Amino acid sequence: METALRDTALVTLWDIARGDAQVVRGFIDHYVTMATSAVAGVERALAAEDLAGGERAAHSLKGSSGMMGAHLVQRSCELIEQACAGGDVATARAHLAALQAAHEATLASFRAAREAPDPRT
Repeated sequence: METALRDTALVTLWDIARGDAQVVRGFIDHYVTMATSAVAGVERALAAEDLAGGERAAHSLKGSSGMMGAHLVQRSCELIEQACAGGDVATARAHLAALQAAHEATLASFRAAREAPDPRT
């Protein structure tokens, strides 16, 4: 089974934070809040058949997720973004379930990582 985060994601976060657990938790907390809001934005846009809004929300979440190593969310957003750009609301909606599942798996991974020790040691 594929994991929600890239293998190197947590090591990279700890490297960027220079080993400061509080900074790592801050990165995770910010991503969790932002991603939850962004997924809701994608859902709202697709429910309203707002393809431009869905494309923007998916694109934003794709970038943030890529930076955090949340590759499953990133890939789902890429597929939604492409479908929206192509004017295909049905396909965009079809990818929404995968985005929601990837988001939930990513949240679970980050919640566990938030309290875990530095993986570099």
